[in-house]
Amino acid sequence: MTLQGRSEIGRRRGERLVKALKDGTFVKNHRTNHGTEFTKGQEELHRNRFHNYLGSCGCFLMDNRLEQRRSGYRG
Repeated sequence: MTLQGRSEIGRRRGERLVKALKDGTFVKNHRTNHGTEFTKGQEELHRNRFHNYLGSCGCFLMDNRLEQRRSGYRG
C-alpha cells in the first residue's frame, strides 16, 4: 500500500472517530474505580483471576523452581 493510500485510510478513520464522538456513539472506556481498592467491573474480575492464580498449582510450582535456583523473577 502506498503512503497516499495509508494517509487516506487514516483520514477516513479519523473522520469516523470525530463523528462518533460528536453523536455520542463512541463511549469512553474508563476505570470504574479510582481508589486504592481493586473493586467493581473489569478490575474486580482481574483481581479475582489474580487471586485464583496465586492459589493455583502453577504459582506454587513457579515459586518452588525459583527457590531451587536461588534466583528471582526478573520479568
